[in-house]
Amino acid sequence: SSSAASDVYKRQTLLSGMGPALDGFRYSLRFWNLKFSYLHAGLDRLIIDDVTCNRYLVGHRLSWQVVPEVEVGLGEVAVYGGKGRSLELAYLNPLSLFYLEQFTQAVGDDNYLWLIDFDARPARGVRLWGQVMVDDFQYEEDLEPPMIALLGGASWADPLGLDGFSLGVEYLRVWNWVYNVPAPYTRLLYLDRPLGFPRGNDTDRWTVLAAWRFGPTFSLDLRATLDRRGEGRIENEWAAEGFTDEPFPSGTVEGSQDYRLDFAWHPTRGFTATFTAGYRAAENLENLDGAELSDFYVGLRAEYLFELR
Repeated sequence: SSSAASDVYKRQTLLSGMGPALDGFRYSLRFWNLKFSYLHAGLDRLIIDDVTCNRYLVGHRLSWQVVPEVEVGLGEVAVYGGKGRSLELAYLNPLSLFYLEQFTQAVGDDNYLWLIDFDARPARGVRLWGQVMVDDFQYEEDLEPPMIALLGGASWADPLGLDGFSLGVEYLRVWNWVYNVPAPYTRLLYLDRPLGFPRGNDTDRWTVLAAWRFGPTFSLDLRATLDRRGEGRIENEWAAEGFTDEPFPSGTVEGSQDYRLDFAWHPTRGFTATFTAGYRAAENLENLDGAELSDFYVGLRAEYLFELR
């Protein structure tokens, strides 16, 4: 399932867990202060020039709880496939380095991505987190644009003694050609949707949050999200030349803002009712010069969690 993917990679830049549900298997093992996770799944087939190409996703991650307040992680993902390609036996070894298999086992020109992340609590109520995702190693200069994604954030609970109040900020940036490769069957897509950051590549996002928990049953969240998105897409045909000079974001840039309030009532552990109101706006919507959006929205949601014992 897609939730399995988010267990392996808890943040947004590599496997966000927000794409379609995956068909495959996963497992996690804990030993001492280490946690190891492995995921292997089939993706949708692609028909290219009347040839059916099978597609697969494999990933593993090792996290280390250095001290109770600091966790660091290393992860690797490979998207592979092609005509007549089946499950790659070399990738069934969870301890192998997938990238090295292309040299030792001749597994093909697969798409490899790597992740380094951390989560730290340096002081009471303070949390810091960050991530660097690398989509390709560059052996020669100036042949390809940066193939990386960055994420960093911070939160502060009970600031200045304000009980129940918290503040948070996060910035995410995915460069223009991340997740994309020349072979369409090894792109980080599933059913035409990104498996990484849901908005794909050539984009960045600021998120600011203020939250207040008052009384035993009420909470109020105020969130502002500022997005930019260029014309780059994961499904774009791989450029032969010239893309190293592209600006970020590229082309006609869509800029959007979303300001949202969530007021929640949770009188019992299993029941939550949430009222949502907000405003969203965009300039150059869908990267069309001059297209605009201005929209107020409201909503009411009720959830009840049944527990089977």
